[in-house]
Amino acid sequence: MTLMPFAKALNGIKDINRKIPGANKPLLYACEKGADKVLEVLFEAGAIGETNKTYEGESPFALAAKHGQTKAMEQLWLLKQASPPSIEHSLDMAAIQGQEESFRFHHRTIKPTITGKTFRSRVPPKKVIREVLVKGGGDINAKEDAGGYKGITAFHAAAYNGDSREMRILG
Repeated sequence: MTLMPFAKALNGIKDINRKIPGANKPLLYACEKGADKVLEVLFEAGAIGETNKTYEGESPFALAAKHGQTKAMEQLWLLKQASPPSIEHSLDMAAIQGQEESFRFHHRTIKPTITGKTFRSRVPPKKVIREVLVKGGGDINAKEDAGGYKGITAFHAAAYNGDSREMRILG
């Protein structure tokens, strides 16, 4: 598929970062819909992914993750358009909401450090998330580095919650 007509059409747009009537900004709309093939062209045309004022949950990467658009997530990752806060936010949301494909993408592609926070964020517990974390190479001994959970591991979190099944999986 050639993107030349699309790229030429973008030349006539005055503000590529303006919301589309009844929708979102072109970049965010493309991420929501999974239009991964147009993302690079949008950035070349001047689309702004994130600024220092962007709430991480409204970033292109987080929106693609929220809508399960893993190809768009991958393209944003390859284009270096996924900030660490957006990645962390989308991983947390995938764990909390049980978004299996988004969660698998994070662990297959980005390979984040797994801490007790990741295990604690699962509401309700999801077998696939445990499987990805434990069998997918997550460091279950990684310690929290902030807040009231400093030094806590995933095993500590399971013990604190009295979850013997979870402890057997982690052990």
